[in-house]
Amino acid sequence: MIGLLIVVMKQTLLNEIEKLKVLLELKTSFKWNEFKKIKSHKEQYRYALQHLPGLGQGSSRRTFQLGNSSKVLKVAVNTAGLAQNKAEVDVYTNPVTKRVVTKIFDFEPNYGWLVAEVVRPMDYSDSDEAWFYKKVGLPWETYIRFLHANKETSNPFVLGIRSIMKATGLLAGDINVMYHYGKTADDRIVLLDYGYTEEVKDKHYGPGIRSQPLLTGVEAQNARKEGQYNLQRKKEAGVQKPVLEPVDDGAPL
Repeated sequence: MIGLLIVVMKQTLLNEIEKLKVLLELKTSFKWNEFKKIKSHKEQYRYALQHLPGLGQGSSRRTFQLGNSSKVLKVAVNTAGLAQNKAEVDVYTNPVTKRVVTKIFDFEPNYGWLVAEVVRPMDYSDSDEAWFYKKVGLPWETYIRFLHANKETSNPFVLGIRSIMKATGLLAGDINVMYHYGKTADDRIVLLDYGYTEEVKDKHYGPGIRSQPLLTGVEAQNARKEGQYNLQRKKEAGVQKPVLEPVDDGAPL
């Protein structure tokens, strides 16, 4: 019985190691110099799918893990994603609002992608609510009520979020839920996603409006498969695994 358990544990460990090897190989195949030369938003998305591990996808953007674990790549998957990337860049490049949102290190001039810091989303756990109170100076429920009230305050975080709401028309959906806030590596509290503005909603999510995808579902699936296929061909050919390189590869981040 113990012998069987050891075998199962060894196999599980080997499976995890294999997954990690694939992840590292995918990271090394991504080159900033190549990626930044791509002008087509469609091809930018395709390249990211082929060369980077995905972390998750919302209605308009897909997030990818970069080789440097402190940064992620957000790539637009449709026209709404382009608009949301632009909205976030506008907020971050505004000195009044940048201090309360996720850092942006680089972005494509036409907003096909942006590079942001890794942030751990908060949840409604007691520990996160206690940390929120410590950082903001208000309990979560009080903060939400106070944020939308027309009362004067000197609270810097509240003033920063109010400034975003006023400047961009940021909708309550991105503000009123705790998991849209997060904790940074240097222990700052920030707003994670801040691109869903009134303008974006009206142009891309209004009645009868369907945001144009950059790749069809089949094209996206094929791009991911192509990346895995290229890795398999390298293995079968006996190509030596490359050394893991920093993902910035000359990029001015």
